[in-house]
Amino acid sequence: MKDNWLTIEKKENCVILTKCSWDAMGVIVIPEGVTHIGDSAFRGCLDVTSVTIPKSVIDIGERSFSCCHLEAVKVEDENTVYDSRENCNAIIESKTNTLLVSSMNTIIPNGVAAIGDDAFSCIDVTSIVIPDSVVVIGKEAFKLSGLTSITIPHSVTAIGKGAFSFCRNLETIQVEDGNEVYDSRNNCNAIIESKTNTLLFGCVNTRIPDSVKNIADRAFSGFFSLFDVTIPHSVTSIGRRAFWCQIQGTIHVETGNKVYDSRENCNAIIESKTNILLCGGLNTVIPDSVTAIGDYAFALCEYLETITIPGSVTRIGNHAFSGCRSLISVTIPSSVTYIDKDAFSDCHSLGTIKVEEDNKVYDSRGNCNAIIDSKTNTLLVGCKNTIIPDDVTIIAEGAFALVDLKTIIIPQNVTSIDKNAFACCRDLKTIKV
Repeated sequence: MKDNWLTIEKKENCVILTKCSWDAMGVIVIPEGVTHIGDSAFRGCLDVTSVTIPKSVIDIGERSFSCCHLEAVKVEDENTVYDSRENCNAIIESKTNTLLVSSMNTIIPNGVAAIGDDAFSCIDVTSIVIPDSVVVIGKEAFKLSGLTSITIPHSVTAIGKGAFSFCRNLETIQVEDGNEVYDSRNNCNAIIESKTNTLLFGCVNTRIPDSVKNIADRAFSGFFSLFDVTIPHSVTSIGRRAFWCQIQGTIHVETGNKVYDSRENCNAIIESKTNILLCGGLNTVIPDSVTAIGDYAFALCEYLETITIPGSVTRIGNHAFSGCRSLISVTIPSSVTYIDKDAFSDCHSLGTIKVEEDNKVYDSRGNCNAIIDSKTNTLLVGCKNTIIPDDVTIIAEGAFALVDLKTIIIPQNVTSIDKNAFACCRDLKTIKV
């Protein structure tokens, strides 16, 4: 037993298990007498394979077992609050019939009314049968799971945000006929809210029907790759993280769409009225008429190596290029007056950063391979080849986060290093102040 990992805290006659504990076989040992399991108590304990909830437990906190690789889950028969009916390999809240915690061997019993928030999050399950007793699927219920297919029964009337986000292998989504809230019209491989014609969740094989008016935030988030995306003329609203993924093929907005366009065959989605590029991919060429690169526009485009930002762009939005882990170089034109601090986060291959000399807001003085706020002498974005200039006074929050940085020298004029400035620089060997 890893006793040094076990913390039991007594509060007002309650016992709260607050940290991970498991034996050499990956079995969590929760002592009899424990009544409360705290929020996130075992979250991310990847070596955990089995857990038994004793009869004394009356409260299990949020995300207590999220992202554990559980194979077996059992609640003792005498527990009055939770159960594992029919040997389902799950934890069910008995009073509400809500499935709270699952494993890769879970079978959802008939009678379960709700799949709780995060219930299957990070679980390596490729398929699951949802019985027609289920009415609610909670937020992020299947986030980061191994699902390849899912069928939503006619009984489901509520699906939470991000329920199927980052299911990278998801190929098939089907809503059963007779569902009064959702549908998968024309075998489109998506979940559509029938009343509002809003596409809520898609997958790698989704074809967006002509009747869809709205594409929800995170509808296609986290997929390793989409190939071709066609936005019908009927679409009038696209959530800002709707295509938070890598698009390897073509991106096309149909002629006749009054809100969006793909001018000059640019392989992007542009908001026509504002000239903001909302979504790009590997084959995008940013037109000269674009004035802003929107939030998450190229986020998670993992294989994007180069991109030319034209002189018409004045703004680079939140996480615009975050997760572009193959991006080698970037040049910021003189026209840009705003760059979000997370615009280039997790671009760990970035080796060259240049700001054009006549930019009035930012600079890369002394060929430092960084973006510096000229007025405040704050280094905002660095890369693996950055040399911090002597006159820099502040290193901004997240400036080098997730950068493939091996050595860094902090000059004598630096008076402030903001939080997470060097977060997750795993190869950093040398720091000199």
